[in-house]
Amino acid sequence: MAAIRLLLTRLRDGHTTPVHIYNTFQALVRSASLIDVVTGLAFVWAISTAIRVLRKQSRTTKLRGPKGSSLLFGVSKELFESPDTGSMFETWSREYGVAYELPMLLGQKRIIL
Repeated sequence: MAAIRLLLTRLRDGHTTPVHIYNTFQALVRSASLIDVVTGLAFVWAISTAIRVLRKQSRTTKLRGPKGSSLLFGVSKELFESPDTGSMFETWSREYGVAYELPMLLGQKRIIL
């Protein structure tokens, strides 16, 4: 916390040359403890998770699609192992319509039109 105060004091006092800013930032990084780093990472993780949840909730239409056989791979593994992926897409198109959603690697989703 003292390093942040030092940074703000130097900026307020007119030490705004790139060298002064770099030296102050370097002192700030060196003074960070393990708890500061862990707290910062936890904060970034919480914010990114909240943004991801809000983006998922903002979807207007839930599309139908095949269920993934694996939480980790979704349907990616079946697509990779299939000798004819085109027939899989055609079957899904007949079953789910012209627009459907595929579960992919690591929980991602792909919309197929």
